[in-house]
Amino acid sequence: WTDPALEKLAFEVQGERTDFNQIEASALSARTTLTHVMGHWQRGVFLTATQQTTRSTDPSQTIPKIRDRLLVPGISYARLPKGYLGQAAINTGFFAELTGSHSALGANTNFVRLLMRDERRFDFAPRWHLITRGEIGLSWVDNFELLQRDYRFFAGGDRSVRGFGLDDLSPIET
Repeated sequence: WTDPALEKLAFEVQGERTDFNQIEASALSARTTLTHVMGHWQRGVFLTATQQTTRSTDPSQTIPKIRDRLLVPGISYARLPKGYLGQAAINTGFFAELTGSHSALGANTNFVRLLMRDERRFDFAPRWHLITRGEIGLSWVDNFELLQRDYRFFAGGDRSVRGFGLDDLSPIET
């Protein structure tokens, strides 16, 4: 765009297949992101097109195969670290992302999703450091049962609830 050192246009295509709590899901998504550096902040404006197919693998369930096709616009902000040289800034310091979709864009239910996380390091002495991190997610959903799995929050893993596998803590419903 105007300055290649401060702006980037990215195109990403991703395919995924997961088996999770007797739910089998396959997804194909394409995402376009325009990233812009503004002082100590990085802003990303994006649009994701997703097709996901979900079905239950539990023979006692009568949940039909569900196919979702939707567009999800969003915006993200990340605080850039000192000495930033163009690397991804998602896992360094403060990060916030707001996404959402409406039935007019193909969503089965209207939703807005906010994710915020922060990580700080405090140096007390040459070999003594304290690292703190926190993450919070909020969702506003018309009908939670119809919310696509990719836009739900899950817990578990070494950066979340230890003792549980990655994304092991979740609702049982699709």
